[in-house]
Amino acid sequence: MIFRVRATLAFFPLALFLILAFNAPPSAHGQEGGAPGASPVADGEASSPGADGSGLEPTAPAAPGEAANPLPPADAVSPSQEESAPPAAANSPEEETGGESDSAGDAPALEPTAGDGADARPEPQEDSALTPMMADDLASEGARLDGLGLYAQALIQYENLVAARTALVGPENALTLEARALYASALLKAGYIPEAIESFAELYPLILRSDEAEQFSPLAMRAKDAWSLSLLYDDRDQEARDSFAEAYQERRGYLGNDDPETMIARRGLVMSLRQLGELKSEDVQALREVFASQKALLGEMDPETLETEHQLAYTLYEFGGKLITPDAEAEVRDLLQNALDNRKKIYGEIHPNVSETMAIFGIIEQSKGDYEASLQTFLKVSEIEGKTLGPDHPWSVNSYLILAYTEKTLGNLDGAKGYYERALESRLRFFGGETAKTVEARHMLANFLYGSLNDSDRAIKLLIECLGWQEKSLGPESVETLRTLSDLAAIYDQVGNYDDAKGILERVLKARTKILGPDHAETLIINNRLAFHQILEGNLQKARALYEDLLSKSLDALGPENEETLDIQVSLGLILTDSEENADLLRARELIEKAYAVLVSLHGPDYPSALASQYYLTRVYYKLGEKNMALCVAQEVLADQERVLGDSSPETVSTRAQLSFLYLDQNMSQEALPLLERLVKDHTQYYGADDARTLITRGELATAYRVLGERSKAKDIYLALLKDLERLRGDRDPQTTKIRNQLALVF
Repeated sequence: MIFRVRATLAFFPLALFLILAFNAPPSAHGQEGGAPGASPVADGEASSPGADGSGLEPTAPAAPGEAANPLPPADAVSPSQEESAPPAAANSPEEETGGESDSAGDAPALEPTAGDGADARPEPQEDSALTPMMADDLASEGARLDGLGLYAQALIQYENLVAARTALVGPENALTLEARALYASALLKAGYIPEAIESFAELYPLILRSDEAEQFSPLAMRAKDAWSLSLLYDDRDQEARDSFAEAYQERRGYLGNDDPETMIARRGLVMSLRQLGELKSEDVQALREVFASQKALLGEMDPETLETEHQLAYTLYEFGGKLITPDAEAEVRDLLQNALDNRKKIYGEIHPNVSETMAIFGIIEQSKGDYEASLQTFLKVSEIEGKTLGPDHPWSVNSYLILAYTEKTLGNLDGAKGYYERALESRLRFFGGETAKTVEARHMLANFLYGSLNDSDRAIKLLIECLGWQEKSLGPESVETLRTLSDLAAIYDQVGNYDDAKGILERVLKARTKILGPDHAETLIINNRLAFHQILEGNLQKARALYEDLLSKSLDALGPENEETLDIQVSLGLILTDSEENADLLRARELIEKAYAVLVSLHGPDYPSALASQYYLTRVYYKLGEKNMALCVAQEVLADQERVLGDSSPETVSTRAQLSFLYLDQNMSQEALPLLERLVKDHTQYYGADDARTLITRGELATAYRVLGERSKAKDIYLALLKDLERLRGDRDPQTTKIRNQLALVF
């Protein structure tokens, strides 16, 4: 068995939780450019700091100024939600904008209506029935719904507003362009990322062409920021970084470093760098400076200030990683708590911007291992999202996935399965069929079904469904297609379908070598797994030579602390464990112990690969004659794997089998008995009743009963096993003969 069969789709590592957001407060430049009374995004229509175009998706999108909702893991990266300020009263286009609406803090607790009617948008009114006042009413209602976080309903109002403005004043009038900006922002917040990107791509050139102040008008800057955010939410991180960097440099030169619009672009740049994993200490300091300037210029309760406070807290947390100091963590918690308290004052208890900040607390709780507290936090987050965004909104689905991971970690596999299935069903409804997002959810469900429930049949079916869409839509050599193939091969390996697994891995290796080169990490991963097949085929010397070569290449290309290097190092140690030479066994011990120490230093003792290393060490210790050491380590590993991975994961089952063997080897049948009883169930479910591993375990269970004097139980098991062996292998097979002889001992 190789050290670690990679499930290339990670279950929500914290690095995958993308918390993005942007707010769009009124510009400090008053009414520069545009029609009289035009505000940053749609002054006069529905001046709402959060309604100027921002994005959303799996995490929590928002207008160029909304807060973000954490996404999960994985491969599942998604946007955040904007920090929209309380809706402003919708004034007539000719009136001065900026009128404050009732505080969302007084908003009533909403019922789950956010998603109602999202796909049934009313037709725009006939031109003959339109009046400016009707358009103002649409703007006002859109702003009200937007401010309450009911983005799908606001989208309907803004869609009709665009139609009304177009009919009343023409398609390129400033008021129409402002309405289109509100509509594009609502698309982002309602989860329609590709449509939002397309809308901003069409809108921004029109604004530049019509606006006297060009790119430095409030509307143009807000549209630019929202467009950049939408790229970030669409995982086009480098494009987003370049766009924010360009905007920041231009505004710093034209408006000055302390201008509110310059600060928005600077914050967006730091967010994109964070998503790319390119954060440096000076970037964190830049965000601190933005926060300090906004507090001084806009005030502590301004939505933009709160958004930056939220982003600063998350950035500090991400920058510190798992090694964050207690003082730094205290600062993060203080910033988040202040942002949460103030957001509740502005928006009320039930609002996406509130749930987004709550979610960061849930992430921190997970990182500290307090999954029960994290579960309760995300249940509250999910409740708020259901009441405001609706059950199928991308941010709601992100929370389902986080809850699924949390429930899985806590050992509630039925609960986890329910959330994974709900996520897939919601994405299918929201996107109306197969898309990259539905395939992602299907892939996550497949990995869970196999990794935690041993449901290999359904997992294989789901992965094959993923492949059908990926090969057709993305191509046979796309990253996503190759990842799914790799996961499918991993399952085939685990269930003993080695020929199909090897064929798939050879296909993946050919593609990765062509695209990435022979020494790339992803290519080395596949070579590592193919080397395992040399072991299966009995070519131990060839396998050893391959692993020696792979380890040398990986050390040079990836370094000694790279996880693939460690994987190869442990795999080589396992091959050496099968040797009878003491020097080989000592080297095996050294290789695996060093790998284990590095994994613990990087990820902690509960990291699955660290636990796997300990499991493999029990085999080395046993071969070296250190049987008590092997037994003690196996006991420790089994307890940790049951707690961390669940009591039916493949890794847990393997360790349970190893521990039962060690007990039997030391004549500790009483201790082995409960393990063997559980293993018979595990192996039957996992491999099938007629698999050799299941049959062997049944024989060991019968022998344990016999040794303990429970002859009747032993007799029943031996008789049933003998009947199966005669059916499967014939009555002269050595294993059949062995069980027949053992049966004679209990008569």
